[in-house]
Amino acid sequence: MKNQFLNSFEKWGHSRMFVRMFLVLVFAIEFQELKASSLVIEGAEAYSYKSTSEGDLQLYVWKPEDFKGGHKRAAAIFFHGGGFTQGNPTAFTPLCRYLAHRGMIAISVQYRLYPQVRIEGCLRDAKSAIRWVRTHSEEFKIDPERLAVGGDSAGGYLAAATGLIDGFEETNEDLSVSSHPNAFILLNPALVLADVEGKEIPRQKDQTPEMMRERLGGDPVILSPYHHIREGIPPMILMHGTEDTIVPFKLSEMFVSATKAAGNRCEFIPYPGREHTFFDINHSRKDFTSTTTEIDQFLTSLGYLKGSPNIEELMKSFKQ
Repeated sequence: MKNQFLNSFEKWGHSRMFVRMFLVLVFAIEFQELKASSLVIEGAEAYSYKSTSEGDLQLYVWKPEDFKGGHKRAAAIFFHGGGFTQGNPTAFTPLCRYLAHRGMIAISVQYRLYPQVRIEGCLRDAKSAIRWVRTHSEEFKIDPERLAVGGDSAGGYLAAATGLIDGFEETNEDLSVSSHPNAFILLNPALVLADVEGKEIPRQKDQTPEMMRERLGGDPVILSPYHHIREGIPPMILMHGTEDTIVPFKLSEMFVSATKAAGNRCEFIPYPGREHTFFDINHSRKDFTSTTTEIDQFLTSLGYLKGSPNIEELMKSFKQ
């Protein structure tokens, strides 16, 4: 591709030196965009959890005000959405701030994006992040058996996949430390990535079997959370807008039905008339408040939080 680009410039009469300088600049900029970068997020501490050829990957930790207390706390780890091609850990800043305010350790994770890696590589990063948190549970005073994992859209896929799909682990890590979560928090997640016998699966035009296999980096059935539902998976809460045109609501209905049929706990909360990013505080403060309250009550039911939700108190400090 580079040679074709170079030849086309030369045909237009540009000098080879100019073209090579131009290409160096273009690919340098492209490399910087692809390289995993470090963000600075106010109120969060950044830690490198994984070194890759694209750079170190960061996760961002929010701690409660009384963090120095001796007891171990539950933790929540979040993966942002963005179709595996965009997005960053700032997406979950408001929810992480709230959960830390309520007494948990809250974490938002950076992972590599397509086409840096295929989606199976994103899953490897997600599992590495969970393993890193468990490995450092003493440092952060985390109870490693009370670790909830969540995300929206593509991040919801990653959260679910860490607990439903075996394998896709980095062999240079300590595999005696589990990368499986203890609970799920899923927002309009992509959970059905392969065909299901006897069911019509709504797809985007570019989601052909060939394209899905190329982007996933493997067999869609192997990488589809729906196809790994079984008895004994962790409890979950799943919220989805009924008018979502990016990840069809019908797919979450299918997933929830199969999950409950297998004997698992799944709290399913449809949001009538809402679209894909309905829960985002920048989209709707009302829906952010509602979904955060539901998450709080779910975590409280698991013993991860105590007391009643108090989101209204913290909302006053959020920028309009």
